[in-house]
Amino acid sequence: MMNKFQDLMEAAVPVKVVVDTNASDAPLKTIKGVIKHVGRNYIEVDRPTSQDEKSQYKTQTARVIVPMSKIVEVVYYRFE
Repeated sequence: MMNKFQDLMEAAVPVKVVVDTNASDAPLKTIKGVIKHVGRNYIEVDRPTSQDEKSQYKTQTARVIVPMSKIVEVVYYRFE
């Protein structure tokens, strides 16, 4: 599975990562972005910031670290 994430990272393919939050009201969360780093037990997803984050932190992107154990699904589209 790590090799597939590395292939997506090297090709800079946009992905949608579905994460299990273990919450009763909203058990799943979706992160849309590009994989920037693949570790042994996590991936880093670079996503665009919201308007509040842009004004507060003065940045265009935010990096989210997602543990492999929390990933439910990864959706991607590769056009060749």
